[in-house]
Amino acid sequence: MALRVFRRRPTALAVLEGIDLSGKVMLVTGGDGGIGFETTRALALRGARVYVGCLATETGERAAATIRAEHPSADVRPIAFDLGDLPAVREAARTLDEPAFHAVICNAGVYGGPYATTKQGFERTFGVCFLGHAALLLALEDKLVKGAPSRVVMVSSDNHRWPPTLERDALPTPRDRYTELRAYGQAKLSCVMLAKALDARWSSRGVHAYSLHPGDLVSTGIDKDSWVLRTVMFLAKPISPSAAQAAATSVWAATTPALADRGGGYYVDCEEVSPSPAALVRDDVEWLWNRTVDWLARDAP
Repeated sequence: MALRVFRRRPTALAVLEGIDLSGKVMLVTGGDGGIGFETTRALALRGARVYVGCLATETGERAAATIRAEHPSADVRPIAFDLGDLPAVREAARTLDEPAFHAVICNAGVYGGPYATTKQGFERTFGVCFLGHAALLLALEDKLVKGAPSRVVMVSSDNHRWPPTLERDALPTPRDRYTELRAYGQAKLSCVMLAKALDARWSSRGVHAYSLHPGDLVSTGIDKDSWVLRTVMFLAKPISPSAAQAAATSVWAATTPALADRGGGYYVDCEEVSPSPAALVRDDVEWLWNRTVDWLARDAP
């Protein structure tokens, strides 16, 4: 991973300068902290109604209150659900009382710690970073189509480049092959592939999908389960982007007119770059899509 140390980066608010999001309805998972909070804040301050996907209502309410203290008319609405519990994800989507959504930004994630599984038995990193978001998006498909032109933004990571292939025979990562980096890399590669698969299927109905890398070693709290990552992030903090800077590509991908007629791309610092070669293997993208549909139909690995 090459640190982009000396590049000048705009904040999320700066990227949205001059853009009026009044009347737009958006959802940001993990919107109660870190990059997700800054994503929510920027969108809300530019006029969007933003639903804050969060694990606990209290943290979502605190985030909303902080944004309203800055801008009293901001429309920020917490919705609590666990991305590691597929029925709970679908129930949360069902309770969203909106006829249409204009953007869903899949920002939430987990990293590291000992091997663990979600409530339905999927490896936790894969289940939260990828599969829970897939369930959410499929549950919101009709609302995204009604909001067209609308967008899906998958917050991935340049860590999707390792392992260098999609490990079909070990996905989700099993206990005997689990390492923090392997599980995270496979989950984030899957996010890039999901954006490609969704764009191929939904773009004809006005819904485009994108994936992105928010920045290198951004201090967001995702390191709480990994002492190794905590140490690396602490040492890198003086040269790493802030959460507000790291949110810039997310809000840009969700709103910029420059992407109105195309999707499926991978972005870093608001510019399209090539993802890993693995993300471009069409057979693997289709295999992952079909397996994902099957996993979600059974709610079991």
